[in-house]
Amino acid sequence: MQVFVSQEALAAMLSLVTRAVGSGNINAALGGVLVRAEEGRLLLMATDMEMAIQGEVAATVDAGGTILLSARHLSELVRHFEAGTLELTDDGDGSARVRQGKRNFSLQVMDPESFPELEEEGGAAFILPQRELRRMVRHVQAALSKDTSPSRAVLTGAWYKQSGREIEMISSDGVRVAWAREEMKEELPGERELVLPGRTLQELDRVLSEEGTLRMSVGDRMIFVEVGAVTLATRRMEENYPKVKEYLPKEYGVRRVVSRRELEKALERIFLIAREVETSPMDFALEEERVVLQTQTPQVGSGYEEVSAAGDGASTEAKFNTRYLLEGVRVMTGEELQLEATEEGSALCLTPLERPQYKYVVLPMRKERRRT
Repeated sequence: MQVFVSQEALAAMLSLVTRAVGSGNINAALGGVLVRAEEGRLLLMATDMEMAIQGEVAATVDAGGTILLSARHLSELVRHFEAGTLELTDDGDGSARVRQGKRNFSLQVMDPESFPELEEEGGAAFILPQRELRRMVRHVQAALSKDTSPSRAVLTGAWYKQSGREIEMISSDGVRVAWAREEMKEELPGERELVLPGRTLQELDRVLSEEGTLRMSVGDRMIFVEVGAVTLATRRMEENYPKVKEYLPKEYGVRRVVSRRELEKALERIFLIAREVETSPMDFALEEERVVLQTQTPQVGSGYEEVSAAGDGASTEAKFNTRYLLEGVRVMTGEELQLEATEEGSALCLTPLERPQYKYVVLPMRKERRRT
């Protein structure tokens, strides 16, 4: 193998691809990145057997070949080289060389045959717009569960459904629910319902952009997403996702409209005090022309905020986890948010006025033991 490639392009792609490398792997090959030189391009792949990321960069290939190198050492080495052209060679002596001018480094190679093969792509492929999917992915990440116990592991992912021209995504950790729906310009082929792993959503958030399309295919066991020069493959999660919408209030009698930016800034300041307690408790009241936020933490201090509001319905109040509300507001877009609550304060629903099909519902702290 002998390849000439841009240091900037290679470093950027390695930083993305190597995110699929798991920690604490017993199998050394799973700590590696497979490097394959083909005509005009360099292919890079890493996997932890649950997810794989493959990317390609343009390259001048004088001699093709495939090698397996330590993902950590290759990515760190390339990152510390200067901008310009790098030469990557494998002379078949058990090591690969990375050269740039007078710099000359060698890395031991592993047997590429030990790198696990992924299942072939299955299922019919379909095209989706990146902008809408990215918006949905960012929204539902806010309510993903971190509880990986067997009975609740499915909540670490997000439910995805497409039917006709509509795509719907939902996530919930049992205390909050993020719900997003988008209507596509064209009919989508077939009807699909699945659970996307949370880690996959995080990586999609990194590669999706505001322009262009992506190609997705869903097989019996694997999901493949192709975005430009990057392909992400992930195992499907079990599909017994709870019907979380059934647990939400059907009607809200209290409504207030506030500035999204003002509410976010107020929550950030309150959180500076509330975060000293694990549950970051805060008293949150929807009053006639304002929203009132208060917190008090022993040995730290207290905080009080008011945000101007307009709306209808009686006043109501409840105690909420400040971090949960702040994380929800941060994924919202637009200038104004609608806050809806029941008069007894059993739930709080946040909706951006410019995108009413996006919801973020939080249960008050006295309801935190309730599980969906």
